[in-house]
Amino acid sequence: MTSLSKKPYANTGRVIAIKPIEKNEVTDEKKNQADEHLVKQKQLEDLEKAIEAAKKKQAEIVEATKEEISSLRATWEEEKQVIENEAYQKGYTNGFTKGEEDGYRSYHEKLVKANEIMETARKTHDRLVMASEETIVELGMKSAEKILNKKLQEEPSTFLSLVQRVMGEVKELPEISLYIHPDQFELVHSQAEELERLLAKPAKLAIYINEDLAPFSCTIESPFGKLDGGLDSQLTELREKLLAITHEEMGNE
Repeated sequence: MTSLSKKPYANTGRVIAIKPIEKNEVTDEKKNQADEHLVKQKQLEDLEKAIEAAKKKQAEIVEATKEEISSLRATWEEEKQVIENEAYQKGYTNGFTKGEEDGYRSYHEKLVKANEIMETARKTHDRLVMASEETIVELGMKSAEKILNKKLQEEPSTFLSLVQRVMGEVKELPEISLYIHPDQFELVHSQAEELERLLAKPAKLAIYINEDLAPFSCTIESPFGKLDGGLDSQLTELREKLLAITHEEMGNE
C-alpha cells in the first residue's frame, strides 16, 4: 500500500497588500451631481410658484376692477334717480318747461361725468390686465428656457432638431454656410449628410465653427442674407408671438 503524506505549505515570506478602494472621490462626485440636480429642481419649482402667484394676482386685479365698475354703475343709477327727481321738483316749482330744461342740463352734465369715470376705469382695467399677462408670458418663457437648456445639456442630440428647423427655411437656396458653436460642431458635422438631404439639389452645404456664438446657437449665411437659429433666437420668436397674441386678445375684448 502506498503511503501518502501531506506536505506543509511553504512559507515564502511574501506579503500581498490589498489596495483600498477609494470611495470618497466617487461618493463626492455623486453627491455633487445630486446637489446640482436639487438646485435645478428648486429653481424650476420657484419659477412655477412665481407663475402661479402672477396668475392669482391677475385674477385678483380683474375681480377688483369688475367690482369697481359695478360699484360705479350702481352709484350712477342712484345719481340718475336723484337727477330725475330734482328735475321733476324743479318743473313742479318753477314751471314745467324751465324745470325740464334745467333738469335735462344737469342730467346731461352728470351723464358725461359718469361716462368719463367709466372710461377711466376701463382703461385702468385693461392696463393692469395687460401688464399681468405680459408678466405671465415672461415668467413662462424663463421657465421654458431653463427646461430646454437642461434638456439640451442632458441630450445634446436634441439640438439637431433645432438646426433642421432653421435649415428648412432656406432649403431652396443654392449655397448655404452653417456656423456652429465649437461645443456642438462635432455633433452637427457628423449629421452633415442628413442635413444636406433637407436641401434642394444641387445645393451646397458647408459647416464652420464660430466661437462668438452662444452654445446651442447657429447662424446660416447665404448669397441672399443671414439667418439666426438655435435656442435663443427661437425662444425670442416664441416670446414675440405670445405677446402679440396677448395684445390681440386684449384688443378684441
